[in-house]
Amino acid sequence: MFSKYLIRFDDINPYMNWSIWSQIEDILDEYNIKPIVAIVPDCKDLNIMTDPYNDDFWMKVRGWEKKGWGIALHGLHHEFVTNDSGIIGLNKYSEFAGLSYIEQEKKIIKGINIFLKNGCQKPNIWVAPAHSFDSITIKVLTDLKVQFISDSFALYPFNKKSMFWIPQQLWGFRKTFIGLWTVCLHHNSWGEGQLLSFKNNISRFNTSIIDLPYIVNKYGDRNIGFFDIITNKFLL
Repeated sequence: MFSKYLIRFDDINPYMNWSIWSQIEDILDEYNIKPIVAIVPDCKDLNIMTDPYNDDFWMKVRGWEKKGWGIALHGLHHEFVTNDSGIIGLNKYSEFAGLSYIEQEKKIIKGINIFLKNGCQKPNIWVAPAHSFDSITIKVLTDLKVQFISDSFALYPFNKKSMFWIPQQLWGFRKTFIGLWTVCLHHNSWGEGQLLSFKNNISRFNTSIIDLPYIVNKYGDRNIGFFDIITNKFLL
């Protein structure tokens, strides 16, 4: 199998599904897999708040940092305030797309500061809630020196607009033959059945699962090309 896979967990927050998550983390550790975890620093979205607040949340985040996991900023509140689908065009609602530079900058800085206040490193990866962000978001991220965007539908990572883009094309494991595929998972609605499926897939695909340092080392100098643009339109 020539394809490689990166795992990303979205909607990570202090109120998430902790009973399932503890088992997920055990599986990841067993196979030494280092995912991207997309963290909502000040979650206000009731749809992804399933458990009581976990006082140890930020200690957990610091632990993931030490393991070498990719730590991403997943918006601020995970609340949708516009009907703008942004540049990806998947969903017609957004926490950021359509807002002014000042409004977006204020939200992103507030989110970063929550990490710093809790003794964590500044997150260096951007994951937009609902995949919705615009050129102003990219400008803010660039000005704040956030380097990576986890989104788009290309086959391989690329540099564009002063950012390094890591495509995110799958929401479940699927056998492919070429490309680097980010599998985006949402564990807050999982039960034991989904957990078992995840464990089986990790066992099946684990030799092809890579992490962020691998991607940067292999594709860090790669620029976007015509084939990426065509592939993005085809996959979308």
